[in-house]
Amino acid sequence: MQGLIVSSVAFFDASSSRVFRSEIPGRSDAQVGRSPGARKSGTQAPGAQDGLSDAIEWEDIWNRSAGQYELPKELEGISRKDAVHSIISLTDNAPQGFLNALGAFPRATKGCRHDKLGLVASSTPFVTGRPFTLFHNGSSYSSGAVGMALSSTARPSASTAFPGLRPITGDLTVTGSEGNLIQELNNKNPSQLLLDAIQKSGLDGNSVKDHDFYIGVMQDGTPAQVYHIMSGDPSRGTIALDSEVAPATGAIVQLFHGPAPGAVDVPKSYLEPQDDHKSMTFIASSMDCPVTAVPQPGSDEVQVIEGTFVASSENGFLLSRCEDGIAEPTWKCTAPGGLARLTWSD
Repeated sequence: MQGLIVSSVAFFDASSSRVFRSEIPGRSDAQVGRSPGARKSGTQAPGAQDGLSDAIEWEDIWNRSAGQYELPKELEGISRKDAVHSIISLTDNAPQGFLNALGAFPRATKGCRHDKLGLVASSTPFVTGRPFTLFHNGSSYSSGAVGMALSSTARPSASTAFPGLRPITGDLTVTGSEGNLIQELNNKNPSQLLLDAIQKSGLDGNSVKDHDFYIGVMQDGTPAQVYHIMSGDPSRGTIALDSEVAPATGAIVQLFHGPAPGAVDVPKSYLEPQDDHKSMTFIASSMDCPVTAVPQPGSDEVQVIEGTFVASSENGFLLSRCEDGIAEPTWKCTAPGGLARLTWSD
């Protein structure tokens, strides 16, 4: 096995792409087990008035509050915003305000038009002295986001893969969720279901400590979205996810355990040149589970892969796909080896 060391360069047509820089702030303090209506004492949602009904959609109100930020000036300057089909970004670890501001892009009558793919940049305090290091037009920044909005006629397709995960349950149905909490699975205690699944998986006590656990939203028998389980409470039943929003009630999910410390192989197809398409791939990595590739036999030379852009970060990637005019909520993946790819067909 050989560690994957990559320098990736991508070129886009200036007539159909717009580079931008965002300074929109995100959430500054961590909140574990957030309930949409649970806010700091004495605070009130923007526009809130006395006597409002308990049926208020607090998540919508707070999303609108975060979305009050203006788009980056470069994106505001796009004359045909409805022509944008993809937004690619590199962000710091608090992209919530920026992501919500992207909701200002107009939508077609049948729904959304654009996919959003982002990489949460690697931490660089011991490399550059900055928590993150982002570059834009010759300047470097410690926070915010940089990226591109694409509006060419060729719209890419989005896909995901999670080669490092192993299922420890069959299909389960989310029967209760709120904020970033899963409250019920199959009308049962989700924390207890997770503990039972771990015990039946054959992992011993020491092995369990070496694994992280995840919940994946299933589509056609494979995980389409994967969320890291941050914590669970068997007595209360809930499990908290490293996410702004948990999978909705009715979603079909499975529980997974992540890879033990060691290498996670990137599928070979993601690292080979393709004659009929070009691709951009963002990979979640970690210090314990480095992303690796199988080298070509007898080849120690630098390999050049045409038409393929690959970047990885221990802080994970962000993705929101639009299919049939319906956009999935932006979700974050930190599962080692998990990847998202945009593919352009020639």
